[in-house]
Amino acid sequence: MRLRKVNGITFGKKSVENDNNLTIAQVLTNAEKTIQQALVKHSLKTSDLDSKFADWEEQLKKLDSKDKIRSFQQQIQQDVQEKKDKKQQSENNKDNSLSLSAKIAIGGGIVLVILVLVGVVWMRKKKKFKK
Repeated sequence: MRLRKVNGITFGKKSVENDNNLTIAQVLTNAEKTIQQALVKHSLKTSDLDSKFADWEEQLKKLDSKDKIRSFQQQIQQDVQEKKDKKQQSENNKDNSLSLSAKIAIGGGIVLVILVLVGVVWMRKKKKFKK
């Protein structure tokens, strides 16, 4: 397994190697801190996670081996990454729709100005012919 760092979240061998000398309680505490930091970093709440992680802290405390703790932590971190990506996509789509609205407003304004100018020119020509 290779070390992989995605948006500040480390997956892979390095975290496993660092945990080998720690007790289960220490690995549990580290996992909890890492998950909380990932949530804070990406402006997410527990309620934003998949429903199976609604009580992730309780589920984490029930795990009885380092491997299970690491696996659970990685599952949550992957869910955090997915939610962050969806949130970012949603924000990008909002930006694009605002741009579209602005373009429509500008286009409408330009058409209105052209119509007014055509109307003014038409009115002047009409006055000239009456004289």
